[in-house]
Amino acid sequence: VQYSTALERLVDTINAQYPKLQQMRQQTNLLNVSQLRSDILAKNQALIQYHIGDSTLVTYYVDQNTFKTQSQAIPDRLVDHIEQIRELLVKRQNEPQQFTNLSTQLYDWLLKEILPKNTAIERLIIVPDDVLAYLPFELLLTKPSRSNNFNQLHYLIKDYAISYSYSGSILARQLDNTTKGKAELVAFAPSYDKPLDPDTQVRLLVRDGKYDLPGAKAEVEAIGGLVNGQVFTGETATEALFKSIANDYRYLHLSMHGLVEDEQPMRSRLLFYETADSTQD
Repeated sequence: VQYSTALERLVDTINAQYPKLQQMRQQTNLLNVSQLRSDILAKNQALIQYHIGDSTLVTYYVDQNTFKTQSQAIPDRLVDHIEQIRELLVKRQNEPQQFTNLSTQLYDWLLKEILPKNTAIERLIIVPDDVLAYLPFELLLTKPSRSNNFNQLHYLIKDYAISYSYSGSILARQLDNTTKGKAELVAFAPSYDKPLDPDTQVRLLVRDGKYDLPGAKAEVEAIGGLVNGQVFTGETATEALFKSIANDYRYLHLSMHGLVEDEQPMRSRLLFYETADSTQD
């Protein structure tokens, strides 16, 4: 009750201080296919949007030359498969055949029939719905395999670059925002060299008493070098710094721990380097 009341106050405050945000949330205008093609999709891009109803899963596919829909009964084990594959990933269980079976079946349900064959499409924009928002589409397997080597499996990411959006309309608004005068990229990879709060300790994937994400620092430094971006690691990757400079960059890359609150999503957060200013994350 305490958190719910505080959340309601926060939403009221945001609505009062940012009326344009409230207006945007209330807009229901949907892009038609022509607008998607003219405003969003490049020649090598396609948008795939899902809608889960009471008993039906509807999939929409749009690229510059093709528009089609697919309607099917929601597979009985869709939620179960997604939960199982997430469990394998989170616990890093070495079960290649189980992973292969789950991932291949999910691909068959969600993409096999809707994706055109032999096209020039190289990039997919996925607009998930409901439980599909928990699924990393990159790891779906486009071909069955008996291999026990994860490196040899044919992941969807090998065929397409994949990004996500909440809707085509929101994506169009994002693309409308001017990026003139902005630097290219800023990346953050904080360290976690002191004890985190107890709730965080329980829920983070911590091994050997080390809180840092393996490879995070090397990742942001490599990406920053590729695009001549600004990189902040360790103690410099703070919440206050991020808030003060984020609007100056076109792209934000955050390599850090995150906590998802399913029942109260507004309490979900990213964990910057912990300092006295870490008030919101």
